[in-house]
Formats: sequence, structure tokens, C-alpha cells
Amino acid sequence: MKNDEGNGEKKCPECGTDFESDARFCVSCGASLIDAPPAGVFDSKEGKASQKRGKGIASAKERFEPWALEAGKKISRIPKVIKISVPVAFLAVLVIVVTLVVLASLFSPERCVRRYLEYLKSGDFPSAYKLVVKNEGKFGTYEYFEKWQKLQRDKLGALRDFRVRPRRSENRIFGRLIIEEDTGEPRYTATLVFEEERHDINLTVVNAGGIWPVKKYKVRLSSDPVKILASPIGARVYVDGIYAGRAKEEELFKEALSLSNFPQDLDEVVDYAKKLMKTFQWLLGEAKYILRTFSGIAENAERTLNKLGVAGVTWSEILNSVDRVASSGKELWSEVASTALGIYWIFGGGDNKSLRSGLMRKRPCLQINYLPEGYHVVRVEMPGMKTVVKEFLAPGRIEIKLKPSNERVSELKKSLEEFFSKRALALSQMNLENAVAVAEGEALREITEEFLGLAGSSQRKGSALKSRKYVDIKALSENVATVTTVENWDYIYYDALDRAVSALSDVKEKWIYTLRKRGDRWVVVEKVKD
Repeated sequence: MKNDEGNGEKKCPECGTDFESDARFCVSCGASLIDAPPAGVFDSKEGKASQKRGKGIASAKERFEPWALEAGKKISRIPKVIKISVPVAFLAVLVIVVTLVVLASLFSPERCVRRYLEYLKSGDFPSAYKLVVKNEGKFGTYEYFEKWQKLQRDKLGALRDFRVRPRRSENRIFGRLIIEEDTGEPRYTATLVFEEERHDINLTVVNAGGIWPVKKYKVRLSSDPVKILASPIGARVYVDGIYAGRAKEEELFKEALSLSNFPQDLDEVVDYAKKLMKTFQWLLGEAKYILRTFSGIAENAERTLNKLGVAGVTWSEILNSVDRVASSGKELWSEVASTALGIYWIFGGGDNKSLRSGLMRKRPCLQINYLPEGYHVVRVEMPGMKTVVKEFLAPGRIEIKLKPSNERVSELKKSLEEFFSKRALALSQMNLENAVAVAEGEALREITEEFLGLAGSSQRKGSALKSRKYVDIKALSENVATVTTVENWDYIYYDALDRAVSALSDVKEKWIYTLRKRGDRWVVVEKVKD
């Protein structure tokens, strides 16, 4: 190739190609032409070698920018082993990360809850129990757990399906007014669908060790304590066939009742302030329970309405849901009335210092701290009382009042009939020995005062019971009961010569008699007008 220096041509220092003097890059190999030597100065050896290299890239000059060609040349110098190992290593890391994420999802808190419920659904109770946090006491053993699950199957049928969702941290209706303490542990609500009914339970997941991604979790079945209001005091309480204990007087309410005794000195003022704080604590607990119950009724009603028109939901399930809402409503208003009566008692109302009022103003209960949430059967029994069995959903509370058995009712009626007869005989024959056998305490004192009044006026009193009706019979304890009656009497008063001096006919009276058991018989201890 001929070089013409007069035309200002130069040669590329890399490949030896001619170019114009004002060119910046070689059109053949893309090399920089800045400060390139003139066309006459050219290394033939280097030029020949560059020409060979230029042949391979001559066709690329129209497809690539100069910087891209430079980068390609640098990459071509990287060893082949590195070129293969880097993408393989990246792919391996990606596979490991995906595997760890998938593995972690198998050991997540929600997966733990679902695994627990799947075991219950299949009837694998031992495996389900292994996923449970072991609580204290008789309600934390496997024997109880298995008995409880079999009881649910007997009463509700097999567990057909379930649905798990994260639990709300606040109450839907009352917002953050009713909110549980946030422990940082994942909480879920599971809807359990049995053959006969469905209900919700709350489950909390706790960390049981391990490292990510294979972390261990367990399910806590209980949260709030369960309170069983079982009267009278001393009643024996069984939960799911397991003896739970005897009902005893609630201490907070007992302290609240003592507020009616106002302080007399500075020391009593301090004690009174402590009792006032405990009373406030009791009232706050009552208010929260009522609000939770009201919110639960609203949510149950909402779920019932949502079932209308849903495929697969039978009318029987809808009617059962409506019945539960109505039943919950009755229990709510009963609880409101009970709380209002408690407040009335706290401020001294209804206390006439009688044995009857003292026993009626007590609030017997039994608190169970580790009873699992869900369906349970409570049985309350006591000698001389009718045994009561109720179903309920924990947590919360349930109220059971025992009534005298038929045998006890017969005993009380017979004793009261004897009281009527002996009292009338004592005042007619003016002989208190008859009354002493059937009365004591305030009742005997009242008969004695009437006896002395008649003796002072030289009279005696003839009584004839025309009719009587038993209105109500209550058990206040194992050995104390009250009988409310409506009576119709005829009275005739005689003087010392047995002449009738006055008479009263069709005297209608309503009395509340308190009877206490003495050995194998009942005696009347108090008698007040209703």
C-alpha cells in the first residue's frame, strides 16, 4: 500500500492500516490514533502481527463500539476455569438459599399450628400432644389431653376441617379498650369445623429452640383463666370428668363487701384504701368480661349472617348459630344483673345481718388457670343437691347454681310442716318445749317473745293453717337452705277462761324461712317477711 505523506495520511500503529490525519480511531481494529506516528514510521514486524489480529476483528468494526471491543479482549484473557466456576457457584448459592427458605416455611409458627390441627383431625393425639406446651397441674397431662379430645369427638363428632388466621391484636367493637398484653409471640385464631358444630379457639405459638431455618415451635392452648361460679360454697367441680376442686368464696369480692364498714381511725383508713383498690380491680374485671362477651355476641351474629346463602352451610347449622347467639345474649344480661347486684351489696344493700343475707352475699367460685381453650363439659355436684352438667367454651366463665334434690326438698318441707305444727301447739298450750324442738336462734327468740306477750295478757293463741304454697326453695350451703312460702291462716285468741276474745280470718302472709341442719333433722333459725 502506497503512503502519501503529502495527503496527510498515517498508518495505524496496531495493524498498519492507512487513515486520514484527522481520524481518532482505526476503522479496522479500533485502536486509538491519538499521537500515532506518521505514515513513514511503521514497524513492519509489529504491523504484520497486528494485521493478523486485525483480520479476526475486521468484520466487527461495523457492529461494536471501540470500548466494547476492548472489554471483549480483556474477558478473552480470563481463564476458562474461572469462566465456568463462577456461574456454577452462583447457581449453587441460589439453590441453597431457595432450599433454606422452603425449609424455614416448613418450621414456621403458622405451620406448627396447622400441623397440630392436622394431627387432631387424623386422630393422632400423641403427635399432637408433642407439639403442645406442657402446662402445670392435672390439665397439662397427656391422660387429660387424650380424654378431652375423645370427649369432643363423642359430643361434637370428628374434626372435619379447620381454618387458621392471624389473631387480631385489638377488639373489633371496643378498639384498644380491650387488648391483650403483647408478648411478641405469634397468635392465631383457628375455626374448628366438627360434624355437629363449629367454634373458634385462640392459639399462641412459643419458640421451643433450634436455629434458622429449622426452628422449633410449640402451641400454647390456654391464655385467660377460666372462672366457674358454682354455688353453694363447697360444691365439687369436675371439668371433662377430672376433679378440679371445690367452690370457695371469691377473695376480691369478699374484700369489696367489707367497704360498707367505714374506717374509725387512721389505721383503718389505710386498710380501707387497700380494700377500695381491690374493689376497683374487681369492678374492672367485671366490666372487661361484660364488654368481651358483648363483642363476642356481635361477632357470632356477624358470622351467622355471613352463613346465609353460602354453599355447603345447612339450615341446621344456621339455626344452631342463632340459638348460640340468643343463649349468649341471655347469659350477658344475667351477668350484667349479677354485677349490678354485687355493686348493690358492696355498698351495704340487702344486708340485715342475718344468716341468710350473709350466705347469699358470698360469691363462690373456682378459678382454673391452665384449661385449654375450646369445648368442655363441667359437672357440679354436692350431697343433697341436684347434679348440674353444662357445656361451655373456654376461656371465660360459667355460672352454675345447684338446687336441692327431691329428697332434700321433701326433708325441708317436712321440717317446715313440723315447725308450723309445733309453733301453733306451743302458743295454744302455752308450752315452749314444743317450739324448742323445731326452732333455734332468731326464730326461737321470736316465738318466745310472742309467748311472753300472750302470758302477760293471760291469753293463748289458736292457729289454723288453711293453705300454704311453697314458692321457692334454695340451698345456701350444704347445711343451710331457705324456703319461701305463701300462707293463709285463721287466728283465734282465748282468755284465761278459754273464751274466744278475738279472731282473725284469712290472714295471708309471705315468709322466708332459713333452716339449718342439726344432725339428722332441720330446724328453723330465721323467719323474715318477703
